[in-house]
Amino acid sequence: MKIVIKSCMVAMALLLSTSAYALLPFGFGIHAGMNTSNVGGDVDDTKAKVGYQVGATVDFTVPIIGIFAESGVSLTTKGFKQEVGDKTYSTNAMYLQVPLYFGYKISALNLLAVKFKAGPYWAYGIGGKYKDVNGKKHDTFGDDGFKKNDFGLTAAVGGEVLGKLNVNIGYDFGLTNISQVDDYKVRNRNAYITVGYKF
Repeated sequence: MKIVIKSCMVAMALLLSTSAYALLPFGFGIHAGMNTSNVGGDVDDTKAKVGYQVGATVDFTVPIIGIFAESGVSLTTKGFKQEVGDKTYSTNAMYLQVPLYFGYKISALNLLAVKFKAGPYWAYGIGGKYKDVNGKKHDTFGDDGFKKNDFGLTAAVGGEVLGKLNVNIGYDFGLTNISQVDDYKVRNRNAYITVGYKF
């Protein structure tokens, strides 16, 4: 009898916790997508470079009024191509990036929604290579490369279907001068499109 009572209590607790979670305005998700990155500043003759990003998100939505905050972490590739003479050299950079969005969601019958969001981001360089004009490879974040820490602003607009599937188009505007050379400015620029799923 005691086993039955305990089993019923555990089942009730699980049911209540599941119901409570369903009522919470928190959301967790994953996403993946494509980047088109470049740099701004004093670097001449640069071209955009195609990359990717994958990551996880968490968001908090204020019920009814549609205001939300969103953060998470992404593994994202950035960089640029540069033409020197008749040759093109690539700089590859991989970052762990943490954004903090604040936004507004317009919903239609809980079926479709449009989301607008913007805020700051912080990114930390974890890897990458680049070639110099002699064809020699160097670490992107080595002594002769770029600073690892990057800070900037990011904004995106997106669509959401049934509160689960989502697509976002956005832009990262780096504010940090990542160059290690005095009086020489290099700042990250990155446009992206991602597809995600919210649990």
